[in-house]
Amino acid sequence: MGVAPTFRRAAVVLLAFGLWVITAVPVAASDQIDQSNGAFSGQNALRNGMAQTFTPGVSGQLDRVSLMMAATSGAVTGSVQIQTVSAGKPSGTVLGSRAFSSMVVACCHQWRDFTFSPTISLSAGTLYAIVVRPTIGIFTWYDTYYFDEYTSGQLWLAAGSDWLYNTSYGRDFCFETWMVSGAANQPPAIGVTSSVLTVNEGSTASNSGTYSDPDSDSVALTASSGTLTKTGTSTGAWAWSMPGTDEGPPQTITVTANDGHGHTTSTSFTVTIAGVPPTVSITGAPANGPEGTPITLTGKATSPSPADTAFTYTWNVTKNGNPFGSGSGPTISVTPDDEGTFVATLTAVDDGGNGATSAVAINGANVKPTALIDGASHASFVLLPLQTVDFSGGFSDPGALDGHTSTLDYGDGSPVDSFDYGTGGSGQVHDSFAYSRPGTYTITYTVTDDDGGVGVATYTITVQTPAEALAKIADFAASMASLDKGEKNGLLAKFRAASASAARGDYNATCGQLDAAMNDIEALSKNGRLSADDAKALGEATWAVHRAVGCTKVKVGWLTFTV
Repeated sequence: MGVAPTFRRAAVVLLAFGLWVITAVPVAASDQIDQSNGAFSGQNALRNGMAQTFTPGVSGQLDRVSLMMAATSGAVTGSVQIQTVSAGKPSGTVLGSRAFSSMVVACCHQWRDFTFSPTISLSAGTLYAIVVRPTIGIFTWYDTYYFDEYTSGQLWLAAGSDWLYNTSYGRDFCFETWMVSGAANQPPAIGVTSSVLTVNEGSTASNSGTYSDPDSDSVALTASSGTLTKTGTSTGAWAWSMPGTDEGPPQTITVTANDGHGHTTSTSFTVTIAGVPPTVSITGAPANGPEGTPITLTGKATSPSPADTAFTYTWNVTKNGNPFGSGSGPTISVTPDDEGTFVATLTAVDDGGNGATSAVAINGANVKPTALIDGASHASFVLLPLQTVDFSGGFSDPGALDGHTSTLDYGDGSPVDSFDYGTGGSGQVHDSFAYSRPGTYTITYTVTDDDGGVGVATYTITVQTPAEALAKIADFAASMASLDKGEKNGLLAKFRAASASAARGDYNATCGQLDAAMNDIEALSKNGRLSADDAKALGEATWAVHRAVGCTKVKVGWLTFTV
């Protein structure tokens, strides 16, 4: 064991060959002295730990110990403990402790009480230890030095982490143990309604139970997590709750009952917060969507958990049950390409992997084609019977998968022209036609798709009489700045005479006057009085009238000129 430590001791003179015995007054009517040693004949004044073992005579609650002591070297601070015993020595396991601070006991061998709250439950016949541990100053504890007055325990002195005993240290310290009458305090009881809980995220987990204390002690309840409430003081019910903010692994909740006398009892249960699929919705979907028109769909996902704010969005679109398109993100654009049933399905997945879907159906609606006549053109600035007219136009249809046919009706009762475009979203039309009689005609271009949609375009054209055409030619000649007055009057006279003849139906005269006009135009062109463009315009218009009235006499130069 090494070299024994040096302890400071002092002998106490015995008076009249006897021992002084000092007894403390009970602090409560219900506690009584159980074990004691009041005979002193020495003392230990130490900074080290000191201990006295004792054996209770009865089972019960220790509420205080009284020690015969002094603090003559100044104030002392430390603690008095009750410990269990192992191999006859204090074990280090503390059953109860009472701290003291800056205590001064000038002199001498005085009893001081050290109370314990909560009380300490002791069993009769079991060895325990009173341990004094000074932390500041010197603690003087009186003892029986010459003989063994107390045989149910002994004195011990601390040496580092060990405890030493030698008769030279003394036999027993002076002490008293005070026991509360009645049975030993018992721990409280606690029960739980559900040992396993599972709740959905976003809701509140709750549980309940009961508690009681056999000694009617006031019981305090605590929970390792969540909120706990209770009814009653020594017996009653408890209720526990905790918000289930987000899904997660099971967690253990422990509820502990404490009777305030050193006894605690616990019960545990597990709580699992289960993930809940989000709620998914789609907005922006009409019942019917025109083919070729983009439709923007917007998806939204919400979760009962405030922690779930980020979602992954996936779109799948089908047409009549077949794949049509896909996308990601909260929005998608769907453009029906033909009539049919288009279904857009949105899947939203939260950060916990919980997913849900929503779908909308859109009926692709046929859109009729749009027909257009760009215009009509002919060789001269006048239009007469038998003169060829060139028409151009076309159509467009957002239904790119539709097949199309068309008709072109010139409005004069002649058979209509027909065209088959096949499948496509657009087409062109070019056609030529010569009207046989003067008049105003409406050209109708009709396009029909394979779903029955019809688009119509019209164009109005006027075919002039020879007289009307000659009047227009005369006006054109009068506007030519390159001709002098005499040259203009010469041409105007011929055109007006031809117009008058045509109006009378005298086409022979008309033809002769037209021949004369063509000779003037040719001459004016050759000598530079008419530009090539003006000569060509006048010549083509005059030739159109010449042909319309059925003139058969044609000059070679005229033919050459009009070519």
